[in-house]
Amino acid sequence: MTRFQVIRPNFSSVLDPTVDFFAILDHMPHVEFSHGQSLDNTKIKYFGKNTIRDRFIDQGLNFQDYFFIFDTYLNLEDFKINSYFYPNWLLHTAINYQLFSSDCTIDFTKKTHSVNCVMNKQRSARVLASCWFANNKVDRVLHTQSWTNTDHAILNHLNRLLPLGGLSAPPMGPDVRLLDQQWIDSEMFALNQEKSKISIAPCYNNMVNFFNSAVRQVFDTTAISVVLEPVFWEHGSIASEKYMHAIYGGTIPLVSGYKIYDSLATLGFDTFQDIIDISSQYELDPILRVWNMLEKNKKLFLQWQELISDKQIQKRIINNLTLLRNPEQIFMNSLKLNSKQSLAKIVTVKNGLNSLGFHYLKQLLDEIKTS
Repeated sequence: MTRFQVIRPNFSSVLDPTVDFFAILDHMPHVEFSHGQSLDNTKIKYFGKNTIRDRFIDQGLNFQDYFFIFDTYLNLEDFKINSYFYPNWLLHTAINYQLFSSDCTIDFTKKTHSVNCVMNKQRSARVLASCWFANNKVDRVLHTQSWTNTDHAILNHLNRLLPLGGLSAPPMGPDVRLLDQQWIDSEMFALNQEKSKISIAPCYNNMVNFFNSAVRQVFDTTAISVVLEPVFWEHGSIASEKYMHAIYGGTIPLVSGYKIYDSLATLGFDTFQDIIDISSQYELDPILRVWNMLEKNKKLFLQWQELISDKQIQKRIINNLTLLRNPEQIFMNSLKLNSKQSLAKIVTVKNGLNSLGFHYLKQLLDEIKTS
């Protein structure tokens, strides 16, 4: 019998070194860093921080001796050889969004704004993006932000982040400013008929919030989406419902995360790298990774009308939506995220995957047999 241990962001149990694999569900927890040390020491401690690796080291275990299955990450440094990246969260969400909305079209005539930036939880990437937009004149931005521009804790966090990326050293660098608070109070309403179609879905609230007209309008009326996924310090990336909203809204996504565009392209998505500068995905400095994602693509926010009215670009945007509504194809493409050794290892732990309820397990095993 296959034995495994689940590790979630709030994991506090002692690691069991006798299991067949560890299932890493969700992304790593948000990391608050201390500021009672030098910039150089802070960079050494936090840039590339990996709390999974840290937990094994803390318990005197070598993480390289074990096998890991990730359900959310598309890549994570140090875990390439002994891990399988199985984007089940993305697949699960895509399946349920499709059931929730059986018909979905994009109306490009509704595009009246350049870019959207949706910011809920007060994460480091979003604080940086708020600062960037507050210090750069971008016409016709639609944003949501849950905190005020005078929030002392947020400003203090920003004051610690900027010097780490070399962004606030005089005489150059931005002022420490933030966007104004702006929030959509999306009412959580019960749609029993639609909900009954959906499997046990933690993404249900996300679906209701997005398909609520007030939230959906933010995406439907913009040409570009700034997608700020929760991962930040670590050298890894994910694609969650936040990226899906950019696709469903018919936009060109600018996405945060280490090597995120490479992974999205592997999944089959058009990353528009002939239009946008994707070089920020390789930044080892997480502050510059977010900052340069915006800084190197200023021209997009000026050219948005020309871009979104281009019929070829519209076709590519629609193709992304078509792919997103074909999650089995995304799954088949995801096999290329992994090494042959990882695929072979999956066969030995397949019973554990059945217990986790991962989608397309039969297709996975069939593919391994024929490869």
